[in-house]
Amino acid sequence: MEFETLVQSRRSARGFKNEPVPRAVIEAVIERAKRACASSASPTSAGKSACIGRCER
Repeated sequence: MEFETLVQSRRSARGFKNEPVPRAVIEAVIERAKRACASSASPTSAGKSACIGRCER
């Protein structure tokens, strides 16, 4: 399959439940996101640097 054909045929499917997310889960996700590497430290950002493990601030 050609790459262009693959990209054009790509589809996303999401399913959602009709129930609330527990507050503890939301807080855990936010806490982990605060410690995540910044996108500016990704290998795709002009090849400047990469963050592996925990980023230093």
